[in-house]
Amino acid sequence: MEKFSATLKPSIMYHITPVRNVSSIKEEGLAAGKHQNTQGVQLQRKIYLTNSLKDLPNLFPHKDGWQHEDLAVFAVETKKYKDMIEIDPEYVGKFYGKCWMCSESISASDISCLGAANINKRDQDMYDVSIDPDSHRLDEVIRKRGNQWVVLTHDESRVLGTHDTEEKAQEQLRAIEASKARRGS
Repeated sequence: MEKFSATLKPSIMYHITPVRNVSSIKEEGLAAGKHQNTQGVQLQRKIYLTNSLKDLPNLFPHKDGWQHEDLAVFAVETKKYKDMIEIDPEYVGKFYGKCWMCSESISASDISCLGAANINKRDQDMYDVSIDPDSHRLDEVIRKRGNQWVVLTHDESRVLGTHDTEEKAQEQLRAIEASKARRGS
């Protein structure tokens, strides 16, 4: 299998994932490792990357259900991982760039969320990809549950706070946004 070499080395690659994963990726990075398939066989989980934004849609069609989810794009700084990245032979010569696999986890400090992906199918194997860095699909939300106001992650999978008034929930959102601004995210 072709390894990641100095002559092929893009310093930035891209990863696409459902929006529901954005918070954990920002905190923990991209995780590789072992997992069991439905037959109980241990498999190596790899992180899929591409050096071309046009190829992002080709990284996810095999993932069941992703076609119906909002997606986000991450830029990945690859310098530290060059010995762990190899070309995925399944994709060689099929697309604009190359699809790569990384066998090790990638630190949160080496990635940045570019925004929500807008993917439009042009024809059978061609897609138009644009990135919306200001997408509200990546923001936290407030929902009223009973007589409480609840602050949730963008995908509503985690409760970030519960408040007696909407004003208090809004205060928490402002504090979250201020914290993001200080961190530069």
